[in-house]
Parts: sequence; C-alpha cells; structure tokens
Amino acid sequence: MPASVKEKTVHKTKYAMLKGYGTLAIPMDLLEEIARRSYMVNTTYTDSQEVLSSVEEVTNVQLIDHADIEACKVQMRLEGK
Repeated sequence: MPASVKEKTVHKTKYAMLKGYGTLAIPMDLLEEIARRSYMVNTTYTDSQEVLSSVEEVTNVQLIDHADIEACKVQMRLEGK
C-alpha cells in the first residue's frame, strides 16, 4: 500500500457504514482518499441499539479489474442468481 494511504489524518466528520454481504468495490480514482480517511469497524447490539465495538485502520487493499466484475455478473446470471 502506498505510504500516503497509511498516513491517517484526523477528520472531524460523520461516517457512513455501508453494509452488505461481500466487499465494497470502489473506483480507483477514489481509492487513496477513501483508504486514508476510512476505518474498518465492527458493531454489536446493546440495549436494542447498534454500537461500535471495534475500530481499526484499513490494512489491505486488493485490486480487481472491471472485466472481473463483468465476468462475475455473467456467471451469476447463468447460475440464476
């Protein structure tokens, strides 16, 4: 990972938690900014509310090609998914 991705600056901002079963794929032109300013979080339910239970730095970025995404979509359609 480029050194600039690891240098985290404190930003007093709101964060959105994107959820789903899988891994979020983001455009390359946004990668460095997102990785630098984002966190990996886990949540638990306490008193019927979802609360943060852990916060960690982003430690791994895996690159995939658009062709891989399109091939997977085709395969999913063939499998009726």
